[in-house]
Amino acid sequence: MPRELKNVQVTHVSFVDKAANKKKFFLTKSADTPNFETEVKPVFKADDPKQLVYGVVYEPDVEDAHKDFMTATEIEKAAHGFMENYQNIDKQHDFETEAGKVVESYIAPADIEIGETTITKGTWVLVTKATDDMWESIQKGEFTGYSLAGTAEVEGVQKATEGI
Repeated sequence: MPRELKNVQVTHVSFVDKAANKKKFFLTKSADTPNFETEVKPVFKADDPKQLVYGVVYEPDVEDAHKDFMTATEIEKAAHGFMENYQNIDKQHDFETEAGKVVESYIAPADIEIGETTITKGTWVLVTKATDDMWESIQKGEFTGYSLAGTAEVEGVQKATEGI
């Protein structure tokens, strides 16, 4: 059964080391292991001297690999809470390494095309300035996406089945 995440409080966003075709992020509802994952598509310019990394953090109403999802309203609340209270950027959820700084965070006000990537309305997009070491690792393909850590209320949602 799909699970809707509500009142999400994101404390950290990490750079993760998944291969380009297996970009995933995690969000935990407690200090336990992550409780869901989904594919993400980071967008960045390889030759950017500013070391800026653009990435989709979460897309509304799209079920992830664990059948979890958030509405656009919940994503916006989570993104704003992260910016107001935390802005921690680490790597591999070590909760210690300062791997970069947030330079932009926004909720897409409409569908947007960036290169070959379509960003749908309500999607959380994050732009970070990577540290020198992290930028080098990103250029080598060792880190390819963002991963969230925080807490959430999880609610089972029964969806109508087509053809019944």
